[in-house]
This record gives sequence, C-alpha cells and structure tokens, in this order.
Amino acid sequence: MRNLLQNSQSGESISARFTAYNKSIALFGEYPIFGGIQNKLGKNNYGELNSFGQHSQIIDTFALFGFFVGIIQLFIYFKPILNRLIKERIYVNSLSLSMLISFFTISVLNNVTPSIGLAVFFIYPTLIELNKVKNV
Repeated sequence: MRNLLQNSQSGESISARFTAYNKSIALFGEYPIFGGIQNKLGKNNYGELNSFGQHSQIIDTFALFGFFVGIIQLFIYFKPILNRLIKERIYVNSLSLSMLISFFTISVLNNVTPSIGLAVFFIYPTLIELNKVKNV
C-alpha cells in the first residue's frame, strides 16, 4: 500500500478494482436469475476462473449464483446484526451500528475472509451479551 501511494500508482489500483467490480456486475446483468455458474465460465492458464471480478463477496455471489442465492446470502450474513438492532433496542449501541456498516462495506468492497464471519457470528453476539450483563 505504501509503495502504491509513494509511486503514485494508487489510481491504477483503484481502476483495476473497479474494473473487477464491473466484470461481476456485467456477469450478473447477463445471468440475473441463476447466475453465471450456469454458463461455462472462462479460466486462465492456471485454471482459475476469470469471468468475474473476484473482489467483492456480495457482488460476486450475485454474479455467480444469481438473485435468489444472493438474497439468501444477504439474509444469512446480516440477520444476526439486524436482529439485535431491531428486537433489542435497549442494548443496541454504537457497536451494532458500526458492525453493520463495517461488515456491509467489507463485504461489498472485498472478499470476506473467515475472520469476518468469526467476528459477526461469534465475537459480536458475545460482546452484545456481555454488554447486557454489564447493564443489568
């Protein structure tokens, strides 16, 4: 990152990322219902798929598997956070809102790693429960 900024190459990196997003959006636009997985996807010389961007968990899932699987993914990802925002308003603090915004941003702008899932499904609920106990 430092080298990109020092060598004024950050624009090229951002441009490459948006090109990747556009590939996924174009694939979703071409196959919105069942996704691009129904089509024979292109591969490079190493056998890696290159017909979609591979830089956004949410956009790539919509592109590969279509609308229905994409919606199911969103439901699974955001249900724990939204449940606590909607049902437990007494205990909601800036942690819930910041977790929702952070997780959405990371999921749209990058591929989600297992550590993000660990944070959303285990660490976040634990912190909320600890906050409840502390406030009782």
